[in-house]
Amino acid sequence: MGRASAKGPSVRSLASWFVSLSVLLGFVVPPATAAEPPPVGSYELGLQSGYFFGMTNNSQSVTFLPRLGRVMWTDAGARPGAITFGIEGLFTRFFESNEAMELGGGPMLRYWMVRDGIEPYVEVGVGMLYSDLKHFSLGSRILFEADGAVGVQLPFWERFAASAGYRFRHISNAGQSPSNPGLNGNIFAIGLSYLFY
Repeated sequence: MGRASAKGPSVRSLASWFVSLSVLLGFVVPPATAAEPPPVGSYELGLQSGYFFGMTNNSQSVTFLPRLGRVMWTDAGARPGAITFGIEGLFTRFFESNEAMELGGGPMLRYWMVRDGIEPYVEVGVGMLYSDLKHFSLGSRILFEADGAVGVQLPFWERFAASAGYRFRHISNAGQSPSNPGLNGNIFAIGLSYLFY
């Protein structure tokens, strides 16, 4: 531990800094003017890519998260916002502590504050996946996941937005095996999305 801190900030301190910055930019800094929320029934197509690292182990990977969501609700009040519900895919390539992959997906619920400039968002999702990850006593190759995310997105051009966020992710075999320690991890992700009517 002493050696890691001598080389620079720890992963935990970087994660805390990133989340704090997202909250500061998204929720504390007031918007200059309110923007119009998208119409209900419009769609959002997006792709995020991120770096995953385990919280209590040395697992590390690159994750790709394509998604398609539909705007289910909007609020055009003083703090306009929108909720999308959709499907998010998952492809992960582990490179530490062993070579492995994951493939799966599931439903996702997303809320974002519609603003001119930086727009904060929160997400929750669940899913099912296939994994050949070894050395973590996961008890099955068919696994289940639950995750939550916070971040900010910045609209540009007319319907595009760039995003950056933090995601907490939990995977386990959901009781399929007597051994079910699960695997908790962090993902720092960036992405692009396109809104179409």
